[in-house]
Amino acid sequence: MSVQYHVAFSSEIMGAGVFAGGPFNCAFGNVWDALYKCMRTIAGEPDVERSISSTKKAYKHKLIDNPSNLKKSRVWLFHGINDLTVVRKVMDGVKAYYEAFIDERQIAYVKNSSCGHGVPTADFGVDCSEKAFPYINNCGYDGAQKVLEQIYGTLSPKSRASGEFITFDQAPYINGWTPFLVGMHKHGHIYVPNACKGGVSKCKLHIAFHGCKMSSDAIGIAYYKKAGYNEWAEANNIVVLYPQAAVNNINPKGCWDLWGYTGVNYPYKDGSQMKTVHNMMYKIMGKSTQDGKQSQKLIHDFL
Repeated sequence: MSVQYHVAFSSEIMGAGVFAGGPFNCAFGNVWDALYKCMRTIAGEPDVERSISSTKKAYKHKLIDNPSNLKKSRVWLFHGINDLTVVRKVMDGVKAYYEAFIDERQIAYVKNSSCGHGVPTADFGVDCSEKAFPYINNCGYDGAQKVLEQIYGTLSPKSRASGEFITFDQAPYINGWTPFLVGMHKHGHIYVPNACKGGVSKCKLHIAFHGCKMSSDAIGIAYYKKAGYNEWAEANNIVVLYPQAAVNNINPKGCWDLWGYTGVNYPYKDGSQMKTVHNMMYKIMGKSTQDGKQSQKLIHDFL
């Protein structure tokens, strides 16, 4: 989802971190390709040239921002050698995709020698090489730190996450649908550093999308409290938004929509999940949403 969101809203997003994923619009609305081209490569490797062409066509039809905005971005990519769920050739495809728009010097690609399919952390989770609940791996490697450093530059040393965790209702941001119908959970989560409360300090915003089987229903607090982002966020004035997808009848693993279960516009700015997260982002920033409604910063809800 991070690639999808980054590309669609490239005029507003300064970078992306990808822990195992595919290039933009990798599945082209086909669940078979999502499973067997964009995760494993049983049906062939991702069609990177088609993804690049799709990006340019989407901009031509005003479905996404101008991809020329991507040239300012900094991107961090990660693949673990023991990850057999999203194989290396798929992540190689993500790198090749980004290189069509971004100078390769702005792309960091880490090939970890031991990590399985999960988010690597310094000291929390299952054994590094495993693919197991909660899909957060104790690798002695701080993936959150590496992502944030690549995107934002040099960081102050991390500190205890003593700020505020906020659970909020996602429904008001979905524009007329219920969370269940668009594959989203009733609630999302935000971490607000102490310095960012009440909008007193100028703070950055980082959106941390979870993976399949990693919503709060599936793994509780593990992702939004234990993946490692909040300690760095506290020390560096970064608000972290953790939007939540959810299981429904056509999305049994609670994945974000990477193949079209919410409709044909799923990878574009007008896609239901994309628009919902963007509305949340604008609420936090106090900007007008896509429907033109002005959002006020909330002192105790968001900031």
